[in-house]
Amino acid sequence: MRTSVTKKMGSSMRALPIVAQAIGASMGVKVIFESHRQLKARTDGKVIYLSPHIGNFGDNEMVEILNGLLDHEAAHVRFTDFNEVGKCRTPFTKKCQNILEDIRIEDALPRCYPGTKENLKKTATHLKGYFELNGVPGMASIMLGWLVTSMRSEILDQDALSDIADQWKEKALEAFGQKVMNEVMSLAKTCVGSPTTRDCRVIAEKIEKKLKELQKENEQSEKNQGDGDESDQSDSQDQDQNQSKKSEQGNKSPEEGEESSEADCGDSEDASSSEGQDSDEGGSGGSGKDSDSGSGDDSSDSGGNCASAGDEPDADEIAKAISEALGAGEDEIREFAETSEHLAEKMESESKDTIETDRVVDAFKSRKGQFKPSVGCLSGTRLVVNRIDALLQAKTLDLDYSSSAGKLNTRRFCQVEAGRLDVFTKRDEAPGLDTAVVCVVDQSGSMSSCMQKAVDATGMVAECLNRHAVPFSLASFDDAIYPIKQFHEGWKSVGQRLNFIAAHGGTQMGSATQYAVRELFTRRESRRVFLLVTDGQPASFDALNLSVEECRKYGLEVRVVVIGSKTDAERFASKVAVNGCAYAENTEMIPWAIYECLKESV
Repeated sequence: MRTSVTKKMGSSMRALPIVAQAIGASMGVKVIFESHRQLKARTDGKVIYLSPHIGNFGDNEMVEILNGLLDHEAAHVRFTDFNEVGKCRTPFTKKCQNILEDIRIEDALPRCYPGTKENLKKTATHLKGYFELNGVPGMASIMLGWLVTSMRSEILDQDALSDIADQWKEKALEAFGQKVMNEVMSLAKTCVGSPTTRDCRVIAEKIEKKLKELQKENEQSEKNQGDGDESDQSDSQDQDQNQSKKSEQGNKSPEEGEESSEADCGDSEDASSSEGQDSDEGGSGGSGKDSDSGSGDDSSDSGGNCASAGDEPDADEIAKAISEALGAGEDEIREFAETSEHLAEKMESESKDTIETDRVVDAFKSRKGQFKPSVGCLSGTRLVVNRIDALLQAKTLDLDYSSSAGKLNTRRFCQVEAGRLDVFTKRDEAPGLDTAVVCVVDQSGSMSSCMQKAVDATGMVAECLNRHAVPFSLASFDDAIYPIKQFHEGWKSVGQRLNFIAAHGGTQMGSATQYAVRELFTRRESRRVFLLVTDGQPASFDALNLSVEECRKYGLEVRVVVIGSKTDAERFASKVAVNGCAYAENTEMIPWAIYECLKESV
């Protein structure tokens, strides 16, 4: 089961990316870390892509979050048909399909991996804040917020979301009414147990269609109610006219009454009948004023009953709410389905320990061209460059030699008559350099006196590494990190960037080390070397030690060139547990110190 993998690793291993790959392997899913990617987990249906930025320090909570992230993405890999994603016509149905698909796959995954249900429940607890009702949401967000929290708490048994689901439900009742919510939930629940992603798309479109039908139904109901009000108003006017005639008759003189008694007999009877009716309806007296008052009392009672039943909206309000929800734009609908992104963001926030937060600045991104060493640099470093070349050639050149087996050498074939049998050529392939190097150069203010020499030496070493196809990355740092060449870039096209670094600012060496960790972590070479060129005065030894400890966790070698005396180098090595430390007492010795570090690395 999945949980057994976590228990073995959760307490003893702090390297979350390593845990991620182990968990992924246990589920038959490939996990790849891409250091140049932004912070976002994703899957293409075959591989789960993560960023090393999502956490460099782990604890039990972080492993639980990582479990949830991998479980969710693995469920997509196993159950989601990515050809069906994004085919819905409107933003509302797209968001709705994503929610239904997440519910479908998280419900299906525990049937294959029983431990994942408990993992996803724990994950829901960590993600609780992302589902909370905040601010003034639009109608589409109210509908979908109620849908996702209710389905997760009821169907997936994610009890941590129950209270939040009740809040969304109350909001949805005020906006849409009970009937609309019942119709929508009835359709939404059919996604559970559905075999394909297409089913979720069809269900989302059915929900949209049903909402449109309910919108028309409520609009028609409102119209019919309006017609009824007009009819009642007309009847009331007729009653007022009859009452007026009666009043006029009562005010006539006796003579006029006698003369018109016979002619008005019928009218008098009608008026009397009307009076009685008005008296019954009004409840008192029977005057027009009393009749209006009675009607107002009925309306007030009706409103009071509705309020006590839970503020059920009227037909016009429901129709308007549905119209607003279905017509909402992409940016107007809150995102509830980006579970992986929320988890990755959570891991990023939880992983911030006491290490200095690095700040990577692409100050040289627009610079293109080859590296140009300063005048006199070649003569001063030629011997060192030749030494490095010889060192790398011994690892990378193939050797041909004569043998009694192999490929026939036609030039030596004639020597067979003389009894020589070694007329064949055999090639021994060199093992090659299975090494990746990240070189980071200190460009803080204290380096001002030796900055140019350090740049020249670093540039010439980079030329050697490039000639022998040794993968390497290059950067400088002060208070920020300045990438010069990353692994995927060609040295010839970006080498000129090295010429533009200048000494200034502080020495955030811990951040520089963290940058090297992220660059080297994804490399597959057997040896991964971090080479630091500095004058040995970091802003914080504590932060540097934390970062160097992280290097050891990932199996990275840390080698340092200290520009200073032997005593300075020994003091640095006593405070920071590095794999090797060379020193350069003067600027001319910088290339030699770099050579000493490389000699140990290759």
